Amino acid sequence: ADTAAGLAVRTKLEPGRRHVTISLNVNYLSAASPGTIDARGRAVRVGRQIAYAEAEITDANGKVLATAQATMAINADRSARVD
Repeated sequence: ADTAAGLAVRTKLEPGRRHVTISLNVNYLSAASPGTIDARGRAVRVGRQIAYAEAEITDANGKVLATAQATMAINADRSARVD
């Protein structure tokens, strides 16, 4: 869930910006069975310093196994700096 939400936020960031999860809430709704599990994230709001995203985890039949809400801090990517 964190990866799905984070990648959704990353698609909205300008070059040279990065995100770090500061809060993640996961609601487990059903047990998973063996097989494929799909995680889909959606960036609900991405601001200059804070982003909010949601994720939904489903099985191969589309049954919702979990939902998640994430808050992320947005800041400059220090590793991209050249001094």
